Amino acid sequence: MERREEILNAAEAAFIRYGIYKTTLEDIARECGISKTALYYYFKSKNDLISSMLSHKLQSMQEKVRNAVAEGSTVRDRLRNFILQKIENIMDNKPFWNLFNNEELPLRGREFIAIKRQNILDFDFSTVEKILKEGITVGVIRVRPLHSLILMILGVTYGCVYGKLFENTNWDIYEMIEDSLNVIFKAIEVKQEN
Repeated sequence: MERREEILNAAEAAFIRYGIYKTTLEDIARECGISKTALYYYFKSKNDLISSMLSHKLQSMQEKVRNAVAEGSTVRDRLRNFILQKIENIMDNKPFWNLFNNEELPLRGREFIAIKRQNILDFDFSTVEKILKEGITVGVIRVRPLHSLILMILGVTYGCVYGKLFENTNWDIYEMIEDSLNVIFKAIEVKQEN
């Protein structure tokens, strides 16, 4: 692991332990065993570090989603893998996400989080759109209008995430996803996929 990534991991641990507002660059430097001066070599400020940490986390999570989707052999498998990986990403990083939901961030921080949320939405929308368009191209599904279906699938995904992350529900996620996919595919499937 390279030094920059070590610092980002140490920053995440410090932020989770003390909160974003209370954590200082000294805390982060101490957490990863370097001087504050050395920390400035990699990051210009605490905001720069937070921005880099979020970007790094999102890139890692998006790569996991891409890999999970690629493992699916059918449109249905790829959609299931997308939803499950999104939920797994959130649950595996629950303290990290709770940090940003519970923390009183300054305006600049809130604006940055809003941009990152939009990036997540854009990635999710385009990923589901690509899966569905592939299904249309090979003739296994028919969809009109496409954007409404994408929003339905994202609604299922985010509903499951919200229930698990914020409401701590005991939902059977696999059953919910299968039930939702059954309803969706009943309406859009032209022929059974192999």
